[in-house]
Formats: sequence, C-alpha cells, structure tokens
Amino acid sequence: MNISRLISLFFQGNLVKRIAIGLLFGIIVAQISSMLQPALGFNLAEKVGVLGQIFVRSLRAVAPLLIFVLVMAAIANKKSAPKLA
Repeated sequence: MNISRLISLFFQGNLVKRIAIGLLFGIIVAQISSMLQPALGFNLAEKVGVLGQIFVRSLRAVAPLLIFVLVMAAIANKKSAPKLA
C-alpha cells in the first residue's frame, strides 16, 4: 500500500475517525519528540506545533464572520416568520 492510497483513505473516512487519528498522531509525536531531538537536531514537537497555531489563528479569523452570518440569518428568519397569535 503506497502513501497516496493511505492519504486518500484518510480523507474519505469519517470526520470523527480523522479527528481521533489526528489526536493519536499528536500524542505519539509529543511522546517521541524528546527521544528524536538529538538525532534530528531540532525539537519535532515545536515544528509540528506551528500547524496547530495556524489552525487556531484561522478559527479566530473565521469565528466573527460566522457569528455575524448566524445572527443575520436569525434576524431574517424572525422577520419572515408568520405570526401565529
């Protein structure tokens, strides 16, 4: 099984399974990072941690826009709903 097949299987899978695999991979990298530091010459956890920082920053950038859209949709639905009483 080649690497492209593994990647395609990963992205076709369930979101919950992908999150669990990512968490497991992160825990494994954190555990073996200190052992690999002398061989690699750098801390692997710090290098991979940059991906987490990018993810959190992108969530912070998108969150206000998402909240704005949700509030506008709620206001639009409130105005267009027929009155029952």
